[in-house]
Amino acid sequence: MKGYIKHTFNTREEWLKNRVKGIGGSEAAAVLGLSKWLSNYDLWAIKTGKKEPEDIAGKDYVQYGIKAEPLIRGLFALDNPQYEVIYDEFNSYQNAEYPFLLASVDGILKEKETGRLGLYEGKKADLYGKRTAEDWENKIPQQYYCQLLHYFIVIPDLEFAVLNAQLKTVSAGKVVRTELRPYHFERKDCLEDISYLKEAEIKFWTDNVLKNKSPARILPEI
Repeated sequence: MKGYIKHTFNTREEWLKNRVKGIGGSEAAAVLGLSKWLSNYDLWAIKTGKKEPEDIAGKDYVQYGIKAEPLIRGLFALDNPQYEVIYDEFNSYQNAEYPFLLASVDGILKEKETGRLGLYEGKKADLYGKRTAEDWENKIPQQYYCQLLHYFIVIPDLEFAVLNAQLKTVSAGKVVRTELRPYHFERKDCLEDISYLKEAEIKFWTDNVLKNKSPARILPEI
C-alpha cells in the first residue's frame, strides 16, 4: 500500500469542501505560528466550524495566479527538460497513516534519468524594497518552506521539491523587473524539520481540533 491516497475532484466546489477535512499545505505554517495570513487560533476555529474561511477567489491577485499558473508551469517544463511535469486539476493527496494531512499540489516532477519523484510548487511575489527582497535571497519565506515540508509528509514518495517563484520587483508603483527563480530542496536535507512539523500537526489536530480545545495563540515574531 502506498503511503498516500490520491483523489481527483470534478469541480472546484468539491475540492474546496474536501479541504476543511484536514490540514492543507498553505495552512501548515499557521500550526507553528509562522503564517503571515492565518493564526493558529484562526486555523483551529475554521477546522472546528466556528469560523468560515475567507473567500479570496475573486481577488485580483488570486485570479492572476490562477491564470498564470499553467503558463509558468509550462515554461518551467520547457526550461527543465530533465523532468516530466505531471498535473491534475482539483487534485488532493491524503496521507494514509494520518488522513487529516492533505495536499493539493501544483505539480509532480519525475526525473527522467533516475525516475525520482519530486514536487513542483509555483509562487508569485511582488518585491517592494530591500526587506521583501531579502525574504527571497538564497532562501524562501518560512510559510512557503513549511508548505514544502508538509507535502513531504503527505506524500512520502517525494524525494525533492522545486519551488518556482515569479518575482516582480516594484518601484514607484511600477514593475521594473520580473524573473523566475527556482529553489531546489532535497528531502534528505530536511528530515529534522519534517519531523518537527509532523509532530506539531498531529498534536494540533488530535489535541485541539478533535477535542475542540482552543490552542494557545502563537504570536508571530516582530
